[in-house]
Parts: sequence; structure tokens; C-alpha cells
Amino acid sequence: MLSYSTYKNCYALPALPFTAEDDTREIGGGLCCDGVWITESALFPSSLASYDFDPGEADYVDDDVVFIGCMSPVWGHAITDCLKQLWWLRTEDYLKNHADKRLYYWGLQPLSGNFLELVRLAGVDISKLRFIDHPVLFRSVIVPDISFNYTKGLVSEEYMETIQLIISNAKPTLRLDDKKWQKVFLSERPGLRTWGVKSIEKEARRAGFMIYYPGEHTLQEQISVLRSASTVMSFESSIGHNSVFCRPGIRLIMLRKANYENKYQTIINKLGAFDVTTVDTDLSIMNDDRFPYAGPFFVYPSEEMCRAIGLSPKQQEACRFPRKMFGKYLRWILWDDERSLAHRLSFSEHDAGILAREITKYRDQQTKRISKVFRYIPLPQSLKEKTVRKISKYIVRHFF
Repeated sequence: MLSYSTYKNCYALPALPFTAEDDTREIGGGLCCDGVWITESALFPSSLASYDFDPGEADYVDDDVVFIGCMSPVWGHAITDCLKQLWWLRTEDYLKNHADKRLYYWGLQPLSGNFLELVRLAGVDISKLRFIDHPVLFRSVIVPDISFNYTKGLVSEEYMETIQLIISNAKPTLRLDDKKWQKVFLSERPGLRTWGVKSIEKEARRAGFMIYYPGEHTLQEQISVLRSASTVMSFESSIGHNSVFCRPGIRLIMLRKANYENKYQTIINKLGAFDVTTVDTDLSIMNDDRFPYAGPFFVYPSEEMCRAIGLSPKQQEACRFPRKMFGKYLRWILWDDERSLAHRLSFSEHDAGILAREITKYRDQQTKRISKVFRYIPLPQSLKEKTVRKISKYIVRHFF
């Protein structure tokens, strides 16, 4: 059973992004009491990242407050980790004894837009919200237990009750029987982080999917679309975590953008008891193995995806690998991206085989001869940058 803890003379510390030398993408911040950092104040338990600070620089606030978590500007975290302590604001104890207290949170930036709307729909009185942007010493801080534990893969009923409250507070803008929104592809605008999206959208339209960009709509509109759909397709990333708002048991098609399992999505799939089909649509050969969720990604309509969305054999035959876009992806990642290529290279034999098969399928005899380089000579992880550039120039010259 979830409860809460009270910490006397507790420090609240703002977010402190670490530098590249730290070899991590986590951020430091949260609560510290008697020299011990409080695990429940982290984004998720295993991400607790402390840092040294001068207690003398902290402002003293002679008040008892409530801590409601780390609020991330990443949407996938916002609808999972950042809701994990809001359950306590619905309890009789809070409403009877603590409802007048201010609610503190930390993160990289204050809540705004859909992120602020999310906590409002979750029942938070936003007039009581306070952002921790400098060290503060409080007389006492109440810290609720977490209802969503990504590290252990555990989710309590209180988290799902928060999700249901958000859904019930959202005003519907669509009818559940609106046939136009029965099949929805939650897509994202093309950019330097994800390449090849348009080629997947093209095949999704042919299969009868509505293309929808959640980030361009209000949260209430997004929930209305998700509650109307009986089939939802999405990338297995933050955008796919929106499925937590879908009706239980719907069909869910998850497209992998890289060679890794998104454990957040696995948890959400179980919560919704969805009929899940996960397919590989990635050729993200330059993705960093240390941070596979960061990109840059290259996606394409694989044969597996075309079958999953219900394209006929003839339509599947007409599906084309976006070779020109792949050429642009290669050129950008090898010459225009400022991040270290040596740390990013992950051109495995598996990826080489995919590239060879796809290009061989749609190019002339010269392309087939060149593609044998990738079929029979896998590039090792330790390949030097100079050699990569030389081979890549050869690829681009002959392929694109």
C-alpha cells in the first residue's frame, strides 16, 4: 500500500545537466536530507543523480510543503514518471490536512502547454505549483511514494487511477464511432532526428490510416482521437506512450526505430492489455549503442510493416525503399553531424544485409555489384573514421 514520508530540514535542488565529460545524459537534482539524496525525488529510481552543493547558498523557507516529482520536458516521461506521485493529492489525508500546502517540483524547465494541461487534468491545482530553480531549505517536505516504477517495471493501481482521471476530465471532441478515426498513425514531422518518416506515412495512407501529429494538438484533442481509434500505429518511442490513453484491448502496431526494446512501452502495453504487433522498420546504422533512444534514426516501410497494416500482396510489391532519403541520411550523419562518429558507428552485419537486400531489390546491375560490399564485408565497430568516410563517399557516388 502506498504512503508518504515527511523529511525535516530538507534541501530541494534544481536541475543541473551534466557535461559531456560525465559520459551520461542524466541530470542532477531533487531532494537531499541529512546528506542523503531521496530516491523518490528522481525522475525514476535508477536515474538518481546527486551533485555537490553549498548548503549556505540555499534560501530558507519556514514552511511545510509537498513534493510532487521531477517534471521532464520529454513527453514519454511526462505521462509515465512525472505522474507517479500525483495520486496522493486525491487522498483523504491530503484533502483534509494538507490541501493548503504549496506543491513543488523540479526539472529542466517550468511546466507549460500540454505538460501543464496534463497535471491540471490529473487534478492538480496549478495555482499551488512552484518550480525549484535554486537551492531551497524547507522546514519539512512531504514526499509521496511512487506509483510508477520504471526501474523495477512495477505500476500500482494509483497510477492507472491518475490516467483514468485525466481521461475523464478531458472534454471529447470526437465520437467513439467516428469511422474516420478508427485507424490512426501517430506520426512525427521529419527532421534531423528521424529520417524516412514520409515513406511510412505513404504506406499507412494506402492501408486506410489517418496520419496524426499529436504534438501539434492539445492534450484533450489527442485523448479524444486515441479513445476513438480501434487500431493505433506508432513508433516505439515517446509518441507511442500516448497509447496509455487508448481504450483497453485495441490493436496496437509498434514500429521500432532502433535495435532496442523500449521498456516503457512494454509496461504500457501490459497495462492496456493491447493486441500488440511490434515490427522492425529501422535501418539506423549510425545510432549510438550507448543511447539507442537518442537517434538519429532512419525508418522505412519494411515488408513486415506492410503485412502488419494489411496491404495486399500487390500493394506490398509496389512498396519502395526510400533510397534517396537514405543517401541524405548518410551524408548528414557522416559530414554534417557534429557528434563524434567514432562513438556512434554501429554498422552491424545485420544492418549491412538489410541495406544490401533493399537496394538490390530496386536498383540496376551496378547497384547490385556495389551492394555486395555490404553483404559480404561487415563493418566492425572499431572502424576508423577515415575509412568510413572513404567507403561512404563511394556509396553515395554510386548509389545516389
